[in-house]
Amino acid sequence: MLPFAHIGITLALFYIVTRGRNINYWYVIIGSMLPDIIDKVIGRVLFADTFASGRIFAHSLLFVVVLGLTVEFIGFIIILIFTATELRQRLRTS
Repeated sequence: MLPFAHIGITLALFYIVTRGRNINYWYVIIGSMLPDIIDKVIGRVLFADTFASGRIFAHSLLFVVVLGLTVEFIGFIIILIFTATELRQRLRTS
């Protein structure tokens, strides 16, 4: 794992793609390191005898899809909760 390479290349590419829009780059930094953080713990600590590398689960496209769907689902649930709360407050006041 080369943290500065992961972070630097990801930040540079993301900056070029988004054309310098005002975004929170901390999410980009965490996202660039997340696969290595997850896989190193799983591969080197939990399955040290089975897997020799640190690229197991989080370096796959399936992980990215599942993570994206999970975040989308959680966001949808949060929106539903806020909408229901707002609707309930409006019904009480009317």
